[in-house]
Amino acid sequence: MNLPKLTARNSLKLPGKSYKSEVVGREKDLMELNHTLLPNSENNAYRQGSIKPASMGRSNFIYAYGSIRANFPSLSVEKEFYQSLGDEPGESSETSAPDQLEELTYMNLHLTSQSILYSVLNKPENSYISREMCWVFQNVQGVDCCIVDWHSDEQLQELINALASTDDQPLSRLKLIGRKQDDSDAANPMCKIYQIPAVSLTSISPLSETFLSGIKKLTSSRGKTKVEPILSESMFFLENSSCSDQDRAINYILLNSCDYYNNTFDLLHNGKAPNVDGFQLQNIRTMHLSGESPNSRIRVIFDFEGLNTLSRKSFFVTVDVSDEFPYLTTEWERFYG
Repeated sequence: MNLPKLTARNSLKLPGKSYKSEVVGREKDLMELNHTLLPNSENNAYRQGSIKPASMGRSNFIYAYGSIRANFPSLSVEKEFYQSLGDEPGESSETSAPDQLEELTYMNLHLTSQSILYSVLNKPENSYISREMCWVFQNVQGVDCCIVDWHSDEQLQELINALASTDDQPLSRLKLIGRKQDDSDAANPMCKIYQIPAVSLTSISPLSETFLSGIKKLTSSRGKTKVEPILSESMFFLENSSCSDQDRAINYILLNSCDYYNNTFDLLHNGKAPNVDGFQLQNIRTMHLSGESPNSRIRVIFDFEGLNTLSRKSFFVTVDVSDEFPYLTTEWERFYG
């Protein structure tokens, strides 16, 4: 494909498209999301007001799951990106006006895909463009959660490599760990316009091999068609801002604990009378342990409901979220209360 010569009159911006640096619009504050999450039933107890959301414990850290996007902060950066593509060998860049319009439209619709961004930004000679990009982390629902600031060439390369991860399977996305920072510390001032938290990157990586091996073992032994709905359901609970300690505790369990998936499967598919159809997960709630220092340990409670009798069973695990890397302090146990 011949790429047109770019001039000030050849804008790559389609009608109606704007850049974050050009429009100041306050987006919904993701940190106001509810932290008692329920995947089922429009007339459940939460919507009726009998179940209250967990308190909003702010955190200096983030433990998120989703994908990374490299966004252009301005038209000039986008133009520079397209010019870096160059012309195909042996082809002329001289094209007629209609052909240029068609190619510009094609680029706007297709060439900003993550695979194309990766192929261009991964080239060492284009590192100066990579440094200008706004690196935005999105949760599994595609909602912008935070701006990711990098502080070394190695971290920048991690972000570029993350663009190559395009698999949309439930457990094939990326885990982000970092710590929140003040807006004044943002590496790229043009990215402040996103009105979402800035996070100093610690790591961005796929889920651990140990965890994925455990899920693979569960799938092969229990059946893909029975396990996949549980995996998909877990994605609902990961649709959070990842900016509170409650979020971090829930995300840690869903992204590291094979026990959660094994027990959820057993409760659903190994039912006994009178609940022969088993127990289905209804919601996940959190609570700080009494007597603990603020933001130290959080109990994550899983509520299940019998499909035949509507009776309830609850189980819990406890997660220490006092530092950047959460960890379990209790295993899966029955919860009474």
